[in-house]
Amino acid sequence: MPIESAPPFIIITVMIAAMGLIQGGVHKAAYGKPKATGQDAWDRLNAARDARIREEGAQVSDCAWRLGLILTSSVHALTGAETMTGAEYLRAAAPAARLFTARVEAAVVT
Repeated sequence: MPIESAPPFIIITVMIAAMGLIQGGVHKAAYGKPKATGQDAWDRLNAARDARIREEGAQVSDCAWRLGLILTSSVHALTGAETMTGAEYLRAAAPAARLFTARVEAAVVT
């Protein structure tokens, strides 16, 4: 009777699946994100580096945003053009962009 072996097989399969689902749910509830599997020390170091860069970027982002607005308005003021192609804008913005990059790098270093 093959049908008689189906209920125990179904119960065993469901219980094995439930163990993994419960473990994943508890981990997500405790840490707020799924469990990171297959990560080694290199991946953890990269994650720490990325978090540090994001934190430093948050300190510079307001300054960079304001300098970007100044850069855009200064290019429009220097050229007197209301509309420009991308290549024209890049040619006109190159000197100001170098200054902008130097200021942002100085802000990150200090």
